[in-house]
Amino acid sequence: SDIELILTTTRKEFPTAEHADVLRISTFMDSTDLLRIQNYISSKRMDHLYPNPSTTLPRLLKDAFWHERGGFPSRFAAIEHLAQNFIREGIVGDNFTADILRRESICSFARCPGILFLHSLVPADETRLSVAVLNHRMIWNRYKIRLIVMASFTPEDATLVFALIRSFYTTRYDAEAIRLLRTKEDVMAYYGRE
Repeated sequence: SDIELILTTTRKEFPTAEHADVLRISTFMDSTDLLRIQNYISSKRMDHLYPNPSTTLPRLLKDAFWHERGGFPSRFAAIEHLAQNFIREGIVGDNFTADILRRESICSFARCPGILFLHSLVPADETRLSVAVLNHRMIWNRYKIRLIVMASFTPEDATLVFALIRSFYTTRYDAEAIRLLRTKEDVMAYYGRE
């Protein structure tokens, strides 16, 4: 079928919707409906950037370096601490940390409250995450952050950065739920579904 999207104001099931997405909207097409349609279009435009990711967020989290119940005196200390996991394991070189620090000093990675996703496209030997669940939220570029995720990517997995950005900041983003995450188990339960 050539139908990709069905906009409806009813709760009716559509037999043609097997391969189509259905967005329910109000009869008056308000600003919330427009935002949902914009988000849908944006997500579809992003899909071509990572058509067949070699791994998933739950698998990456399962194999991640974990830091729980800690804290950092500054954002730069957090970056250096998390990056050390990758450097110690020989996954990346020192230029990995320098690249993230350079990006953070030019334009912060912080985009919204709750979660911070740090990444570098400096080629790594392994696609891997380092995750810190903070004891107390820290202020990072005016946002209160509870969860810091840092990623390294192999050249083959470089486009996975778009899928993770989308997942952390759009499809699986709930500031209140993230604020309540306290342990690795909490994070795995929240993000761990395939």
